[in-house]
Amino acid sequence: MRNTIVHDEGAASLEDAVQRIKLSGSMIKIGLDVHARLYVAVTQYDHLLPKPARRLAPMEFLPWVEQLLRAGHIVLPSSPTKPMPPAS
Repeated sequence: MRNTIVHDEGAASLEDAVQRIKLSGSMIKIGLDVHARLYVAVTQYDHLLPKPARRLAPMEFLPWVEQLLRAGHIVLPSSPTKPMPPAS
């Protein structure tokens, strides 16, 4: 049996496609439970199962979200469908 892969001239190579996927970040949904001394965040990457809850001090939350954004991820709150604006 002979397997042949046919590429159109305009099609990207497999290596280009893999590199593009690596460079593009995930879409991360964050569910947040806010308390006076503690934030509890649950993240869901793309369409995977949610990750275990993470406890953050209020001062740790924004740097954590900024880190996700710098890594190229799209960060969404779990209820609204608008992306979180980058922190200034």
